[in-house]
Amino acid sequence: MLLSLLTSHALAAQPKSRPPDKERGEDVYERACWYCHGEEALGDGPAAAAMTVAVPALAGVDKAQKDAMVEIILNGRGDMPAFREEIDIHDARRVMTWLASLDPDPPKEEEDEEEAGNAADTEDDTVIEGAEPAQPPKPQQRPLAPPDKTKAPATPKGD
Repeated sequence: MLLSLLTSHALAAQPKSRPPDKERGEDVYERACWYCHGEEALGDGPAAAAMTVAVPALAGVDKAQKDAMVEIILNGRGDMPAFREEIDIHDARRVMTWLASLDPDPPKEEEDEEEAGNAADTEDDTVIEGAEPAQPPKPQQRPLAPPDKTKAPATPKGD
């Protein structure tokens, strides 16, 4: 009886199955890719502005390019570093599966369009003599995770 209790407890603690490939691909992407390619893989990550070349949008990537893209993930190319030490070939393929499922042209929310219009109306074109133009920040290191999506966006003061 004691042996069966110990065996059943040990089996209950083991995971039932691994996550689906698409879900695992999203997890790996959020760990290693989002900082340059953006949360929705549109090439608009926080580090994209500091790059010497445009960061490609990967949302909706063609499955026919999967093998070539896996090679780029593992070995790097141009400004993109190699991730072979961090991501194995199976996880690189899972990332591609997740990317292929994304919409490359997500619909804009009405609220975003209204805010953009309001910002254009209130833009200040004042030039301060001798001031240096703003430079994009240079990333020190890749963060381990994307911003917390569960937090509510900050609202500007005065609204």
